Amino acid sequence: MGPQNPPRTASRSMCWGGGREVPTVRLPAAVSCLKRILDTVPTGQLDRWRCDPWGARVEAGRVYARGAHDDVAGAVLVCLVARAFQELKLTPRADLYLLLTTEEECSGGGMRALRRRHPELRPEAHLLVDGNSQPQDCIIGHPGCVSFTIRIPGPFGSAQDARYVHDANPIELAGRLITALCRLEEDLAGQAGGDQGSVCWPGPTLAIVGIQSAGWISNVPEQCNLQVWGNVIPPMTIPRYRDAIESCVRGEAQTLPWFAQHPPRIEWGPIEVPAMFTPVDSPFYRALAEAHHRSFGTELRPRLIGGWGDMRLLDSPQMLFYGPGRGGGDHGYDEYYEISDLAPMLRTLLYLVADWCGVS
Repeated sequence: MGPQNPPRTASRSMCWGGGREVPTVRLPAAVSCLKRILDTVPTGQLDRWRCDPWGARVEAGRVYARGAHDDVAGAVLVCLVARAFQELKLTPRADLYLLLTTEEECSGGGMRALRRRHPELRPEAHLLVDGNSQPQDCIIGHPGCVSFTIRIPGPFGSAQDARYVHDANPIELAGRLITALCRLEEDLAGQAGGDQGSVCWPGPTLAIVGIQSAGWISNVPEQCNLQVWGNVIPPMTIPRYRDAIESCVRGEAQTLPWFAQHPPRIEWGPIEVPAMFTPVDSPFYRALAEAHHRSFGTELRPRLIGGWGDMRLLDSPQMLFYGPGRGGGDHGYDEYYEISDLAPMLRTLLYLVADWCGVS
């Protein structure tokens, strides 16, 4: 990292980041990855915010804005790591990649694009500055995660035709499928694998995140689509999970003659991320715990989440989510970040790089 590549005198690599797709900030030299995601969710209704979500209002030690905590704070920290090394005239002795990516929550497209362009990039350790609302929290694992669309055909017949109005109505079948998927969610909870040492997996989630139909005001619609997101709690695998979803949809459709002959179709994707887990006795977790304690004076607290991160697609042997510090309102209204956490978070990251990669 620096104006030119130094000789590789260490065997470690590290990737740091925060972001979600193609744009990458890469400083030469690397054996680790520090990363941050750039994409964020929409604002929702503007009149439900206490301030302009794009105005970055500072109030009582907090900055309020869409993306303030998820994900701008992490992106700022990654960039500040680069600036600090430049101003201190320090160079990591091992390779260090700083990544800013986009499209993480939509598809993982940014990380997939990076893999296609740089298949040789396989850092020994990967830190994503994301996912935590308390400085002492560290995510050590997440389940597999998938998204899919159930495309339900319809007859596009008159709403006054008794053959179609209920038994061939794709919107009504969508309602029945939602109920069936909720039952499946309960069944999957009984198959989820308990704890991982001192931490426990959350329960499985099958979330209906979108519904669309196409038709006419006096017709039974010609189609209805359900968009679904789900997590795959270990030890269940993504192939087994797909089988369970397809069996559920097929079984519900076969109870109605019209849909038995015109069954719904499932389109998988764009999200498909395998599970990840890094034990607390791994060298990378221990190095982060030491750096965190040196900066904050508190013990690092491991946890598991029900969501996902795109760094799993890079397939590093040691992966952790840490930072960006205290905040709230992520994915909702009045999102904020506690500005006082920025400096100690930056110190933690600098201590970690210095310990893991070495500096000259």
